[in-house]
Amino acid sequence: NQYNKSINNNELNYKWIPVSITSESELHRLINTDHFVLTSPSINLSVCKRINYLVNSTDLIDCWLSMKSLLIYGTNIKSKGFEMLLSNGISHLKKLSLGYIGIKSHVCKELGKQISMSSTIISLYLDNESKLFNESINDFMKYLQRNKSLQLLSIRRCNLSTIAAQAISRYIPTTNQLTSLILNDNNFTINDIKLLIVSIANKGGKGRLQHVHLLNQNPLLTTSQVFELEKWNKQLGISITIITNIIKSAVCEYELEKIDDRNDTYNRVIKNALVDLKHKYQ
Repeated sequence: NQYNKSINNNELNYKWIPVSITSESELHRLINTDHFVLTSPSINLSVCKRINYLVNSTDLIDCWLSMKSLLIYGTNIKSKGFEMLLSNGISHLKKLSLGYIGIKSHVCKELGKQISMSSTIISLYLDNESKLFNESINDFMKYLQRNKSLQLLSIRRCNLSTIAAQAISRYIPTTNQLTSLILNDNNFTINDIKLLIVSIANKGGKGRLQHVHLLNQNPLLTTSQVFELEKWNKQLGISITIITNIIKSAVCEYELEKIDDRNDTYNRVIKNALVDLKHKYQ
């Protein structure tokens, strides 16, 4: 579905248009946009075929290559449909967001290859693509090492584990433009997280990396592991967000009682964070 912007009383309004029943002429007009969004379960392989036919049989290839962002989320296009759209090229985009599509790992190499050739992409979001990196995370991260423009990389709910932690830890020292790395809701162990912390610490002041998020790994870290990692972060002088692994009310109550016996500034900061989390998730 494409969200068309229109100005009304100085506000942006969005019109929902079901692509699967849109005429060819209307679909032609929709593709001619800066920000193309496909976000409905009704969007399937046949819709991708229609889009590709128009892009490759008309003058729309220039429109496609002038797009600034592409968001595909919660559709039924699967790997084959995404491959079709990928064949039109994505290296010109500034922002790419993919989630809940069902992309398989054989597509990962081509996706990484196109990102490696991009000099414009700033943000890459990948969400709940649990099969995308099954066998290809090493190749994908090697391709990212060649990219010189990416500033934000978010890979959430993609079943990343130890192999991914190793690949990402090799990528971190090679990038000087990345500012934010978001790896929430994956399967990293405490040793995987330590490996990433060491990689970031070794990078030192080189590059622009400022924000690293490793929330809610599966299985959840224990309380003692969270505090161990917090201690690591403090000693190394870096900030990695991991504390919301212990948001369960019972654990928060336990930690509040435990911290009440201490008075140093560092523990008061953690206590305040736990109080905030407890109120947020009650």
